[in-house]
Amino acid sequence: MTTNARRAAVTYLRATYPVSERRACRLTRLARSRWQHRSTRPSDAPLAEALTAKASDRPRWGYRRLTHLLQRDGWIVNRKRVLRVYRAEGLRRRLRRRRRQVSTPRVPRRLPQVLEVGEVEQVLDSIGPASRRKGRANDDPLVLRDRALVETIYAAGLRISELAAARLTDLDLRRGEVRVLGKGRKERVGMLGAPALDALVAYLGDGRPVLREAAVGPDPGVLFLNAAGEPLSVRGIRYRIDRLFRMAGIPQGASPHTLRHSFASHLLEGGADLRVVQELLGHASLATTQVYTHVSLGRLRSTYVAAHPRATLERRPPQP
Repeated sequence: MTTNARRAAVTYLRATYPVSERRACRLTRLARSRWQHRSTRPSDAPLAEALTAKASDRPRWGYRRLTHLLQRDGWIVNRKRVLRVYRAEGLRRRLRRRRRQVSTPRVPRRLPQVLEVGEVEQVLDSIGPASRRKGRANDDPLVLRDRALVETIYAAGLRISELAAARLTDLDLRRGEVRVLGKGRKERVGMLGAPALDALVAYLGDGRPVLREAAVGPDPGVLFLNAAGEPLSVRGIRYRIDRLFRMAGIPQGASPHTLRHSFASHLLEGGADLRVVQELLGHASLATTQVYTHVSLGRLRSTYVAAHPRATLERRPPQP
């Protein structure tokens, strides 16, 4: 930029904008330095070619990850320059169009782990032998509590968070029901069978009062207590049931939620309607309950033999 050009630029700026002569000279020098830098800046053509090749192999990568990849390959670039080329080449639009054309494989849904009926009996037997008096195991309050825990979870299909929050006022022994607050603060009623009711009666009569003797302060009113007489937490329930699983020899991978899975699977294998199981589990969608519709091979064969008209015919010997 010559001297006459700088003077013309200063005059134009002062005539167009309310700036002083000193400010106009500074703006002119700044424009000159930027023009010189732009004229001496290296071409982006090689970078655009390399960036396009990298992005074509990795259509889900953004410009930040592509910048790291180029720097690892020896390119002296920063994110700002890569972003400028990324936008100028229209890579975002092209890669987005390519991603729509690529279909990702569908991951098969993993079936939940389920205990057999005999395995549930093993877990109950590991707690202690039940006597003939209302299902009492022995005089240990923790044993009475653990049996009531397992029986209630398996009988009503409860989550351990729902069981930890259950209160004495939520239990109706006469009707065999327990009212819990599930996900989304949705209230539902769980059904209790005779073994669960006997275990709860034994725990409330002989176990819970003994546990409360070690506590200080008013009764919190929750259904299950720990050894100190305080409310039994979710972590405490998980620890006790995991310990019972190990004592019963249950394979690894089983969790307290496995009892809830077993509750749903055993109901369906016994002929319960899918809608009924959905209501008992508290699922908002029927698709969530359909994961339990898998059946064992033995029940599948017995159902086929009982239902198909030609399944029970005698097998003819092969013709020579």
